Amino acid sequence: MLYQTQKLKDNPCVYFVDYSQLELTVDFRIRLFEEWKANGQDAGSIAGMLSENGFDDDTVGAKYPQILSKNFESNGFPVADRFQRSADGYEEKNPLILSGAFEYSSNGNGNGITLSAEMRHRLLEGYPAHTAEEILMDAGLDLTDVGKIRMGRIEKEARQREQEKLKESMMVMPVDTSGMDENELRLKKVRDNPYVFRAEFRGSNIKPEMTQRFYEEAYLLLPLGIDRIMKIYGIDPDFISRTTLNAISSKILGYDPARAVPGRKPGPSPQVLKTGFARADAMHRLIEIQFVELGKPFNGLKINQKRRICRWIDSLPRDPQGYYTKEKILDLMRIKRSTYYEILENENYGMSEQRLADQDELDFEVIQRVIEYKGFEKGIRQIYMLMPRITYSHMSMNRIRRIMRRYGLRTTIRRPHGHRKGAREMVRKNKKANLLLQKFRLHRPNEVRLTDVTYLDYGNGQRAYGSCSVDPVSGMLIAFVVSEKNDLQMALDTLDEMDRHPAVKGAILHSDQGTLYMADDFQKAVKERGYRQSMSKRGYCWDNAPEESFHGHFKDECHYKECSTIEELRELVDKYAVYYNTERGRWDHDGMTPAEYEKYLLDLDDEAFSKYLEKETARYEKMKADAAARAVEKAHIEQEEHRRQMEEYDVEQTGKE
Repeated sequence: MLYQTQKLKDNPCVYFVDYSQLELTVDFRIRLFEEWKANGQDAGSIAGMLSENGFDDDTVGAKYPQILSKNFESNGFPVADRFQRSADGYEEKNPLILSGAFEYSSNGNGNGITLSAEMRHRLLEGYPAHTAEEILMDAGLDLTDVGKIRMGRIEKEARQREQEKLKESMMVMPVDTSGMDENELRLKKVRDNPYVFRAEFRGSNIKPEMTQRFYEEAYLLLPLGIDRIMKIYGIDPDFISRTTLNAISSKILGYDPARAVPGRKPGPSPQVLKTGFARADAMHRLIEIQFVELGKPFNGLKINQKRRICRWIDSLPRDPQGYYTKEKILDLMRIKRSTYYEILENENYGMSEQRLADQDELDFEVIQRVIEYKGFEKGIRQIYMLMPRITYSHMSMNRIRRIMRRYGLRTTIRRPHGHRKGAREMVRKNKKANLLLQKFRLHRPNEVRLTDVTYLDYGNGQRAYGSCSVDPVSGMLIAFVVSEKNDLQMALDTLDEMDRHPAVKGAILHSDQGTLYMADDFQKAVKERGYRQSMSKRGYCWDNAPEESFHGHFKDECHYKECSTIEELRELVDKYAVYYNTERGRWDHDGMTPAEYEKYLLDLDDEAFSKYLEKETARYEKMKADAAARAVEKAHIEQEEHRRQMEEYDVEQTGKE
């Protein structure tokens, strides 16, 4: 639904409005709810109050009262979000909170309410002799205030806790497993696990529903990762879909210890559990470190030493928990499986390698004789030409280079330039792939950061450098650092400035292939912040177009050349940054500023954002198709021009003859 935002913005009953979203103030929603409740839950009473307070069909639509009525019926008494509660002068009016039976949620986004620990214990003690509705009504609560959705969740939780208690109290009888196939046996093993409430097949994977006891213990283990946690509790994560594992992990993350089942025999204290799990994790890590250390020298060993290590791995006892499998140990030691089995089964494996090593030792002695001949310095070419004369033997230059490199022989003749070799090595090692591929707007805000450096010539022939970062989705200017030196420290300062407007974990940081962004220290700092680094194709500015566009806007709109000192330039940049983000509208964002457009996108629900993304994807595909068509047309024009020039040349040559 599209709202007439300009007409609604001035209404004191409106908390927030944009083109597709309308949120009323909590006080007005409470007044509407009380009027609706007093009039037998009639949507007509809502329509009357809306009309009295400046809302009509043109601004909010004729169906808006029915929408509010259904919302009240489902969600109960309106709940103020955490921003409204933190406002000065806020007075709590929610009867559920005032009764002490509910409290604001301490997890998630903090905008919901949940049963208090005392009320939860009271509910679970009385269930199933009394229904959840009866227990809440006995506590003096009005079920209309609770709402149908919240009531359903409470009933489901009570029912699940009761079934868990029944399962814990039952004796597990032996079951005849003969005739079961592999999948049935796997499902039975999961179902028999005391930490599994129920389990069933979903497609080719098992979907388990874990007990409350599992969450009471596992919330301390979350740093180990969900796969390790499931293995600790005897469940193989390979047979569970990643979606289910993520759902269990999210529930562990949101677990509240205050919700423990009453009357249950207490287990070890959280501190004892935490210490025990930490010790177990430390032992796992120590074992893995030892395997890694054992595997480091493997590739440099002789074949007989490699064979002894492979036989030792083969003789290790089987891990009863199935965690340290042979494949796991080989992965930790970085030994290829094919190499491992070939060494064990083929007695002749590696003998040719040994013979080559022996031959290299003989060739090394020959090369050394040539190098020492008459005491003059010799380069690779000179060694190659002198060898037949001095030793009556011959080697290729590549072989000479390889052996000299292997045995550490160096020559001072025509050696490669040090810093050029270092620069090439840095590019080879630190160059990153282009993860963005010009899909600048096909993301949510704060999922992409662009960065680049531009020259800023000011004053009387003075030069400074501006290192900027923008969000291509919203257009927000994230950082703008001005420095007198185009050095690594400027790039690191830009990262520090970007931390003020943090990106989501795993966001892309895209730049060109400049030496600043290739530096080890910069890439380490990028990795520590959780970014995935991406780089443009060398010399292709279109891969970083929004960043280049910002530089152009800044230089067109800012009189930075009139600044006489670096301090004046920095002050001007700071003022422009505020103006650019909060006041300067963008034509392609319907006139919204970057800050407004960011908020607009963040407030979209999944369905609305999917529609936005479809529109932007179609726009991107059209842009790529148009660019390809222009390239073909340009190539055709150049080909025709070349043909015309050749014809003119032929005519000219014929005339001369």
